[in-house]
Amino acid sequence: MFSDTRKTLYGEDFYNTLTRALLGRADAWKSIQANWNPGAVVLNGAWPDSGALANRLVASRAWKLVYFDGATIILVKNIPEHETLINDPSIQKYGMKVLEDTRKKYVAKNQTLFKTGNSSRLIGAAGLRRAHKTQPEHGFGMAGSRTEPAAPEKNIEGHSLHGNSRRHHPA
Repeated sequence: MFSDTRKTLYGEDFYNTLTRALLGRADAWKSIQANWNPGAVVLNGAWPDSGALANRLVASRAWKLVYFDGATIILVKNIPEHETLINDPSIQKYGMKVLEDTRKKYVAKNQTLFKTGNSSRLIGAAGLRRAHKTQPEHGFGMAGSRTEPAAPEKNIEGHSLHGNSRRHHPA
């Protein structure tokens, strides 16, 4: 565990630096790397800047995306010790299955007059997609492939992620 919510253990300066790093400040990220040398990054996919951060890390080629299910983004350092994890398609497929199952449930629930809100997984998938579209010069994909993000407009079977055309957008 690199960090948790025990502010008294790590101190305010640490959390200020971590926050700046998560928001994309290169100097803060270099400080985190130099002082703590994390081997993995686990992000809450529904956090507004997680998609942008994940894209920046992958674009640096120093990190590889190994798991994404909309709610969770896991990246590991691109080092030989992580090669087996980076190249394991079962981990990637599981995350996509979780995301696809969530999408199917959302579409099924929204076939009626009463609509449900978006799940955090779908919000996270949309956030990763938006972040990718704002950085078109960087390919983003599972295990460093040069493909679309893990949650493209179509699911892994080629069906539209949007289901029917009646989408609910909560206020």
